[in-house]
Amino acid sequence: SYNRHKSLIRTLHYWSKINVKVIIFDGSQTELVDDCLKEKNIDYIHQPTSFYERFLNSKNYLKTEFVIMCSDDEFYLPSALSSCINFLMNNETFSSCGGCALGFLKNTKNDLVGKQVYPRLINYTLDSETAFLRVQSHFSNYRMSHYWSVMRTNIWKSVCQYVFEKEYKFYAAHELQIEFLMSISGKSKIIPELMWMRNCENLQIQGTNAFCEPSYTIHEWWIDYEKEKEKEDFLKKMETASNKITSDKNSRLTKDIILKIFENYLKWDLSQKSFRFQFLQKVPFKLKAIIKSLLKLNRKKKYNFGDIVKEAKVLENRGIKVNYEELKRLILNYIK
Repeated sequence: SYNRHKSLIRTLHYWSKINVKVIIFDGSQTELVDDCLKEKNIDYIHQPTSFYERFLNSKNYLKTEFVIMCSDDEFYLPSALSSCINFLMNNETFSSCGGCALGFLKNTKNDLVGKQVYPRLINYTLDSETAFLRVQSHFSNYRMSHYWSVMRTNIWKSVCQYVFEKEYKFYAAHELQIEFLMSISGKSKIIPELMWMRNCENLQIQGTNAFCEPSYTIHEWWIDYEKEKEKEDFLKKMETASNKITSDKNSRLTKDIILKIFENYLKWDLSQKSFRFQFLQKVPFKLKAIIKSLLKLNRKKKYNFGDIVKEAKVLENRGIKVNYEELKRLILNYIK
């Protein structure tokens, strides 16, 4: 959480009524004061430091067998979390398990409306027996399938240590590192059940840490000759982490193999971008801010939102299980 105490309080009131252990790492300048912090299942750590420092600290507090990250303005449905945990308990070769997503926001009438988001997560599974094939497949047709999934805590602690001990100055570096290392650590699955309620009201923090320092895109960073030593360090760290974390001890991921996987990812990712984005990658970094202001780029995604229960029905018609009792309780909690 970072400087969104109103959202945090609303989210904590939701979790206070559910049998889960919640640990908040709040990087805000001011400490939160609210009665919800008195709940037995909630631990609050006020740590006004960087995003990376808070994540590194988090692994010292994790005692449960499974863990999932959660933003201060988003929610998970408890029954889906239970389904993910049950799946992992019955499938030891899987490192993570997540569910499907539904976006939400309040409209001008103060009604909570919804829209399916991340449709490519549906039925996504990485179940190859080899770490190389899993990560190659994942980064050849990328989707963020691990970051907001239930993970085995022992694996997450190792991933967390390698990812957050050093920050690389391109946007969402930690996401790509987590996705890479989790796919290395074991198999993963997205079950056909609504789990993740994705808040679409707030813009994402643009920058590599909580203090919103400017950063490159990975495309800009990767080809910048001034970042060559940093990129070399990045690849060496990913090599060390991969071979420490992998469940596939019979194959070793070398720095050259990891380099090729990321370069293939960059080609794929660029092919998915708009012409405007592709054009900007060819512009010198110092001129980008000027050109972006002229183009009036809007980073906020636009969705056509509708009645949130009806949108959940659309998911159900696609074979996605929806717990409507929990969904309606969440709606009431949010509107309050």
